[in-house]
Amino acid sequence: MVTDCQWYPQDNQIGITSSMDKTVKVFDLPSCSIIDTFKYDKPPLQIHWNELDSNTPLIAVAHNSSNVPLLDLRVGETSQHLRSKKSSICAVRWCPTRRHILAVGDIEGCVSFWDVRSGRSALRREKTTKGPVGGIKFSSNGVYSVVVAASRVVSIWDIDSWKRIAKHKINMTNLDLNRDNPCVRFDISDEGDSLRIAVPCNEDIAYLNYNNGEFTESRMRGHISNVHAVRFRRHYQQLYSSSNDRTVLGWTDAFDCQQQEFLQDQQEALRDDWDDD
Repeated sequence: MVTDCQWYPQDNQIGITSSMDKTVKVFDLPSCSIIDTFKYDKPPLQIHWNELDSNTPLIAVAHNSSNVPLLDLRVGETSQHLRSKKSSICAVRWCPTRRHILAVGDIEGCVSFWDVRSGRSALRREKTTKGPVGGIKFSSNGVYSVVVAASRVVSIWDIDSWKRIAKHKINMTNLDLNRDNPCVRFDISDEGDSLRIAVPCNEDIAYLNYNNGEFTESRMRGHISNVHAVRFRRHYQQLYSSSNDRTVLGWTDAFDCQQQEFLQDQQEALRDDWDDD
């Protein structure tokens, strides 16, 4: 099973994937051929290519180890290791405005910020919540970091002050937690006056709006099986979601009000109409 994928930021003919087969693979997409393969002792859960640094676009790999390898495809091997003494790493993310800053999350619920130019320890390590970190995103200006825990606790951090400025627990019951892969494929959009956060929550999508220090939460329903990834489309006010029901849905503001009707239609189509008599 593929756990993560990404286009090469400077050339959309190259892509990378990570998989439960304990590998990270580099693909030439036009020919669908494998260029290189990197093997690990444990499955890589998240990967992230540095989109800002075009000269040395390093790939950070979170593979449930205390070390974070940084892959350099120019030399075809790991160029550097970030060594955490605390816990296994399950989430990674490069800052979009500071090319040397990497955020990593571990299974103990802590987020660390590293300057990869230095061989020293992390610049900062902060506890976000109990349980594993599910994912990390940065605002487009690099000022804020959004951290979502596997337990669906959302935290917003100010990067300059290294302080948490907001926290919100998503309301839900019977959360299906995957202990082998705690990653949460959420996304954020900071276009406009507020910060919007979309988080998969079983069959639903929790839609958070953060403005003036306050969270508002709503639900988007349309899938009939667990949602495993969401993605905003920049400049179009659209959200896309994929699910174990083998569908990809596109969402707009006008589409939200139609979701209950859409869900009822799906349930009607799948209802068992067989008569026992």
